[in-house]
Amino acid sequence: MTRKIKMRKADAESYKVFFAKSNKFFISAKASLRENNHDAAALACIHSVISGIDSYLTFKTGERSASDNHLDAIFLARQIAFTEDAKTALKHAERVLIEKTSVEYLDVMVSEKKALEMFKHTERFIEWIKSGVPK
Repeated sequence: MTRKIKMRKADAESYKVFFAKSNKFFISAKASLRENNHDAAALACIHSVISGIDSYLTFKTGERSASDNHLDAIFLARQIAFTEDAKTALKHAERVLIEKTSVEYLDVMVSEKKALEMFKHTERFIEWIKSGVPK
């Protein structure tokens, strides 16, 4: 049985907007870390990754995930990303996105260690996006 994920068409150039958002969220995460605002840093990392995946999918396919589950976007990206670099980058993205529920909805604060770990994974993912999506 094939996994069916709801998709949304995207304008040809909208990948640039998603790329810019991804970069801005990443910069925001870095600034939040400097301020020891670990929850804001973690949330910015999550949104940086989401926008980065949207940029990649839009650039490569003209569509992006419309699923409520953000891990579905990683599944879609894995269907078109075949290099070892891509597989590694998407593992970094997944490591960030699996924290989404905890960061956004649970009654726990993000530790400095967790925020730094998420930032590291986000940074590695963003470097891959920068190498594969034209500005």
